Amino acid sequence: MSTGPARTAHHRAGDAYLLRSDTTAHRVTPLARAGVRRTVLNFAYTTADAAPRPTPSARRLYA
Repeated sequence: MSTGPARTAHHRAGDAYLLRSDTTAHRVTPLARAGVRRTVLNFAYTTADAAPRPTPSARRLYA
């Protein structure tokens, strides 16, 4: 597991980004303004030979 430096990224309204959540620790800040919404798409896939790597966030999502 990499222990490289943490990075902060800010996105504008309408932006989208992709990341490998099994290898990237990430968090999302709460929305601060009323009437603003966030859409999240979570795609999960695997292969027959993939080793499971449960992360703390996955345990919270799928518990």
